[in-house]
Amino acid sequence: MKKSLLAVCCAFTALFVSCASSGGQKSISKNFADACGDWNLVSFVKEGELLEAPAMISMSLDPQDANSFSVYGNFGINTFRGSLASASNGQLQATSFSSTKKAGAKDVLDFENKFSSFFVTAKDFSYYKKGPVEYLKFTDGEKSSAIFTKNSIYGSWNVTSMKIKNGLSSVNEKLTMTFTSGKTLSASTGINIVSFSWENDSTSRKMTIASSGISTLASGSDKEMATERQFIDCITKSVAYRLSGNDLELLDSSGNITLILERQIMGGK
Repeated sequence: MKKSLLAVCCAFTALFVSCASSGGQKSISKNFADACGDWNLVSFVKEGELLEAPAMISMSLDPQDANSFSVYGNFGINTFRGSLASASNGQLQATSFSSTKKAGAKDVLDFENKFSSFFVTAKDFSYYKKGPVEYLKFTDGEKSSAIFTKNSIYGSWNVTSMKIKNGLSSVNEKLTMTFTSGKTLSASTGINIVSFSWENDSTSRKMTIASSGISTLASGSDKEMATERQFIDCITKSVAYRLSGNDLELLDSSGNITLILERQIMGGK
């Protein structure tokens, strides 16, 4: 994985050093504020060939202070984490990088290697928007590029695990949550629909959820109603989140996971 780590370091050094604009796209230079957040790969072209990712490729950028930030992500099978800081020459210096070394499906590992080698020679980066969609584009000359779109908590999610007492338990009931940009959070408990007001900060990944919501008034079995109460308790205790690809974790004020969710995909979950 040394080559992969070098690739990541080179990529993000290039990312914030030189940014070009074209076709009316918004560009940035050394100001990484627009690039902070969560991102998913949507297109990868290497030496003129469009390569389809066999697994979700995601990365996140977090500010640490005025001159440094952390970067972490998943390149298919293996995850990486590290820090980048401004060096004396104005470029960024990678420190404390580490990576998992998991084995996996050959096609996914092959894509990881190709994707990592692209970053070794990545020369340019640009941030731009098309309508409401935000993009990050890495380029290496004219024949190789990688495009990411901004990942967002907005949308509908299926709950897969919920905190019960001091641990997480798998959820068999149909529990769902929908976050909207209109600052409404709707939760289906399997019995009732409960609506909460909420706010979030996509940079810090902090959220504020109202302590109570407006609910329909259906009733169910004792077990179903107990699940509903626990679900609502987990929701109202959530103050932060972690987002990676189509996976979402909600966290309480102590950093403990309250809920684990998967994004609902059209035609699937």
